[in-house]
Amino acid sequence: GACCYVVPSDGIKYLNIIKFLNDHHITVCSLVPTVLVFLEKHAHSLSFPSLRYSFFSGDILYHDLAVKWKSYTPNAELHNFYGPTETTIVCTRYVWNESGSAKESINNVVPLGQPFTGIEFIILNENNVLADKHEIGELCLSGDQVIENYLGNVHKEAFLNYGGKHYYRTGDMVSVNYCGNILFHGR
Repeated sequence: GACCYVVPSDGIKYLNIIKFLNDHHITVCSLVPTVLVFLEKHAHSLSFPSLRYSFFSGDILYHDLAVKWKSYTPNAELHNFYGPTETTIVCTRYVWNESGSAKESINNVVPLGQPFTGIEFIILNENNVLADKHEIGELCLSGDQVIENYLGNVHKEAFLNYGGKHYYRTGDMVSVNYCGNILFHGR
């Protein structure tokens, strides 16, 4: 019984997004976190009680913005997704909650979460060996949805074989916390 609404080309203006969400009683939305920066200017008028799920991907989700968004969407779960294009867009998920996420966020950045089924990761330190527990290193991803190489086999250094598996080197610096969630430290 659900419908899929795609924001029309004239809907990219941020105020139109607000109107669009309310007019259509959207229950599930997928946004780039950067949109929240623009929407918060209109915080006095934001209320999306119909939303049940808010999905964020494509950029860093800051904890303080997630707190604000949650106040506008009291009935929605917030999910932070992560994934470079080379992993067919998203490959990890973190379900946000105000108290737990505040403790897990590093530099106000919401965790990237845990990989989807079928995705494996390793973290390599600056010596290209497996990072120790909680050590910061480069996130490398493997699995069915990870590409084998680039067209024309360019940028071969972005891929590696480790332990008999093919990995994509994301360039993202991460660690894993006590809950098993991947934490983003920078690029």
